[in-house]
Amino acid sequence: MLTGTRRGDLYVWHETRLWRRLRAHEGPLQSIARCATPADDGSGFATGGADGAVLLWHALTPPQP
Repeated sequence: MLTGTRRGDLYVWHETRLWRRLRAHEGPLQSIARCATPADDGSGFATGGADGAVLLWHALTPPQP
């Protein structure tokens, strides 16, 4: 499960526990969407923020600008 904050943080949850907090955007995180990866294993996603940036993420790697 993924959630975002008004400060631009991305929270990654494992069951009911916060597993990781990542600084994603400068300003509110406005959207999170699943996206395909080459392995199509469900681990890719994109975030969009009020800063005008769209970041592509993979569960095992940092975001790509």
